[in-house]
Amino acid sequence: MTRFYFSGSTVKRIHAARAAENGVAATLLARHGFAGPEDIIEGANGFACAYADSVDFKRITHGLGADYVLREVTVKGHACSARVQAAVEGIFELSKTHHIDPDRIADILIGIPTVIRGRLTIPQPIDVQAAQMSLPHSAALAAAIGPAADDGFALSVADYERSLDDPRVKRIEKLVRCEVNSQVEAATTAAAVPARVTITLTDGRNHSVFVPAPKGSPSRPFSHYDHVARFRRELANRFTARACDQIVEIAENLADLDKVRRLTDLLAVAPAPASAPAGS
Repeated sequence: MTRFYFSGSTVKRIHAARAAENGVAATLLARHGFAGPEDIIEGANGFACAYADSVDFKRITHGLGADYVLREVTVKGHACSARVQAAVEGIFELSKTHHIDPDRIADILIGIPTVIRGRLTIPQPIDVQAAQMSLPHSAALAAAIGPAADDGFALSVADYERSLDDPRVKRIEKLVRCEVNSQVEAATTAAAVPARVTITLTDGRNHSVFVPAPKGSPSRPFSHYDHVARFRRELANRFTARACDQIVEIAENLADLDKVRRLTDLLAVAPAPASAPAGS
């Protein structure tokens, strides 16, 4: 299941898509009268017993209607592995704060937890999918374009496609070192992987930052401003500025929407992009 870390492929892109496909298919089947067992979770040969020797079923309904687990879901800001996002953000922060010239970078040291060593630290990726799962390559890409990043900027699949043959990215990638860091190790959780990033310049100066969790994770959720900025940047090449304003206004007042068609009509007028981005 994880061979794509090493040998590359495009199969990872369909994993979530197949799950969504199955969900839609199940809904359509139910609409047409197909039924499944009502005790599929708790039954003697049900889902829970298939995966565990003992189950606390009270956890399923605990906080029902009050606690929304959806709020604990991580929203990835960049088109790369969730576990390298903090390092990418650290590089962007240092590049912007200190106006770092990519051509003056002499070394990039990234403190990582043991859990990603060997899987997400593989340099010189052989294809776009492998590049998105490579911390050294992602760090180099972020460093190469970091000075030009502004509000709402995020690494896209198109950025990764271009990066594979970018001589500047390839040069910086050779300067990236990934080492297990005790501070990062201690702060790593199931929900987020932090990073400590230190960039050393050719004149000997160095700049460092610790990113406790990537933006979009439960402990550092995107703000409303973040979401709007990301939306505008991503869709500015597909929608007019007026259409973007209207979509944002509708989204901010969704409860007052009289007809869903108002929104779908706006979305339908968007021209097809020249190259539709694939999922990360």
